Amino acid sequence: MKKPIAVALSLMVGLSCSACAGGGGPSVDEPSDKVIVSVIRTAENGNTYLEVDGQPIAYFGVEARLDAYMNCEKRPVEDFEPYVRAAAELGATVIAVPLDWNDLEPQKDDYDFRIVAAVLGYANKYDIKVEFCWYSINMCGDSNSYQVPAYIWEDEATYPKYESSNKNTFWGYYGYQGYLQPSEALMERETKMINALMDYVYNYDQVNGQKHPLIGIQVYNEPDGFPRWRLSQYSVSLNGQRITEQQAWDAVCTTLDNAGKAFKAAKYNVYTRTNLTTLSEVSDFVRRIYELEGIDAVGNDPYMQSIGSLRSALENFREGLPGNFNHIAENKGSYTNTPGLLLTAAANGAGYMIYDLSTPQYFIDNTSDPTTIDHGVLNVDLTDREHTEAVRRTLKALAAAGNAVMLADRENFAVFNTEASYPETAYEHTATVGGVSVTFTTAAGAVGFAIAYEGYVYLFATEETNVVLGGTGFSEAEYGAFEGGTWVSAGAAEGADGGYALKDGKLCRVKLA
Repeated sequence: MKKPIAVALSLMVGLSCSACAGGGGPSVDEPSDKVIVSVIRTAENGNTYLEVDGQPIAYFGVEARLDAYMNCEKRPVEDFEPYVRAAAELGATVIAVPLDWNDLEPQKDDYDFRIVAAVLGYANKYDIKVEFCWYSINMCGDSNSYQVPAYIWEDEATYPKYESSNKNTFWGYYGYQGYLQPSEALMERETKMINALMDYVYNYDQVNGQKHPLIGIQVYNEPDGFPRWRLSQYSVSLNGQRITEQQAWDAVCTTLDNAGKAFKAAKYNVYTRTNLTTLSEVSDFVRRIYELEGIDAVGNDPYMQSIGSLRSALENFREGLPGNFNHIAENKGSYTNTPGLLLTAAANGAGYMIYDLSTPQYFIDNTSDPTTIDHGVLNVDLTDREHTEAVRRTLKALAAAGNAVMLADRENFAVFNTEASYPETAYEHTATVGGVSVTFTTAAGAVGFAIAYEGYVYLFATEETNVVLGGTGFSEAEYGAFEGGTWVSAGAAEGADGGYALKDGKLCRVKLA
């Protein structure tokens, strides 16, 4: 069973003395207690959610491939600011940003955190939270020279690799390939790197307003690819003998746990997660990874467009991994039914990360069929696609509804026009939430939600919709949003006596009499 996580937010008492190398990093003088930025909680009603700075967060975000822009397109980190701004304007509460170990330690023990400072600064500027995707020794099951420092990659006597048919082959996405063994020397170096990184984040935050921009770490990326596919694809062997699947799983779990525990030991303390690929149900290896001390949560990269299939996978994970923060770690942003997929996740108590914000041009230009790699919810130039505005409205409404999204009883969270994978243009349906009947009628193909929570019903639709409430009395109804935990009204809603007009993606709150 998972060990319980600390329940109180640590007090900030003084400043840190850890040195920060590279990038003109901040330095402060006094030691401090650990500050707990994010933890996973389970409410009395069984809902498991992510808490940031003592409050539940509506975890609906987007990933942007900083690593590819820098490695493949040779662009500086300064070019990344428009992507962070675009993610914030899209309504994402979190942006997931890959960090390559190689970029942070270009020479042994010579750290350079200018990239980290830039990303955290953009996050603070545009008021969006960040998760770092830690790209180091396992990227989709591979080890790659773009992620691993040269002093490690080139020294096989100290940091040995497995033998494989693709060893030292070059791929433009990630550099030279191979499979690093989980040696003590390698894990010691990764732990030292992580310690330096998180010390830097702590010190940066201390001298930049203590806004806590970094809220989580994704440890590696789809690390299950190594035992599930790479062994058979590339004949991975050790001392002339093919390694077994069990040996491969042992290697993956050993390095995952080592890196995860290093992150969790940091005084700037955030939750850790990893993402596993194309799963429809919980398996034994999912449970094994979830039980690692260094990994707090396991997410799924299903790449599913079917709402029914996504719903089934979410329900299976909720039942099969009690206490796990259930979330979709990657799903294509180019899916035109992304609003319905987002609402399906939310109604099942899960978070959702869109992959990706805007696909790097290099990926598109170096793929025979660009439709297989262009996953962006935005175009390459950060302009909207046909479905982007509906995604934007959905993300903003989920954030605007505040604690209701993550804490409402599941039976009090209804979604509309998601019975099929794509919404019907003309649609009418009645659901009951918290003893209130909600009739949702649209002729514009809207999807939406109704949530009953703490004396209010929250209503949203992506397009023009009429909603009729019944079963009890109602008083004031207004548009608005929660900001910093406080409801901010944007004026009276159109309609009265239980009948309301929803349009322009505005969130409506109706008080129960």
